Amino acid sequence: MIATTIEIRSAVIRSLRLLVIALVGACLGACRTSPPPLDPNRLSRDDCLKDVRVDALEKAVQACDQVVAQFPQDPQPLNDRFVLHSLNEDPKAACRDIDQAAALLDSGEADGDPQLGIDIRVRQESCRERAPLPQSLR
Repeated sequence: MIATTIEIRSAVIRSLRLLVIALVGACLGACRTSPPPLDPNRLSRDDCLKDVRVDALEKAVQACDQVVAQFPQDPQPLNDRFVLHSLNEDPKAACRDIDQAAALLDSGEADGDPQLGIDIRVRQESCRERAPLPQSLR
């Protein structure tokens, strides 16, 4: 069978549409920019773990620093920053944050989500297990 001009034109248009869709999809994936910095006027206590990228952990820690500063009596951002420091292979900073979060829970100043309290205690215990023994106990 010989294809008519209309059939050929229709097939070409269909192919071009698929090509455009594929190019747009590729561009959206490849042309993705880093998330904008957090606006200190619109911070939420849950912002520390938003848009975290493994290849940009230091930026995520810096953004989380803003959240911690904005919510100094809330253990949640400290708990989240523990995760970021752990991923960034900085256990000392992670354990400092989790100890501070535990102190906030113990002080009674923070409204405690029971699951958050459990998370903080488990992480704090992992820090204690990781710490070397004092010289006097060796």
